[in-house]
Amino acid sequence: MEKHIILSKGEAKLLVNPAVYPIEAVYSASFVFLDRAYLLLDKEDENIVVMIKPKGSADPEKLALEFFNELINYSDYIARSSASADIKKLLLSRALFAGGVFEENEEVIIPWEDDKENKEE
Repeated sequence: MEKHIILSKGEAKLLVNPAVYPIEAVYSASFVFLDRAYLLLDKEDENIVVMIKPKGSADPEKLALEFFNELINYSDYIARSSASADIKKLLLSRALFAGGVFEENEEVIIPWEDDKENKEE
């Protein structure tokens, strides 16, 4: 863990491997910490760099460790969401068609296109 967290002057530098953690997970984890720390995202060699400086008297090492926990949390969420995306689409479309919101052969009316057709006539 020491090679991924570098502590200095009351802040922590985290080296995040993009092959392990998707950039979306880094953004999501960063968002969680906005109320507790100042964050800077950058790239160094092949790693994503996250600089964390606590806003209060929080321990930068503890924040860094918590950040990595959030990375795992959001990486798992992203993986599960992608794996079940097709099922979610299918369920949503079935719910909309079964609930009478849309009929299969129903034409979707686009109000701004009706105005154009009326003006051309």
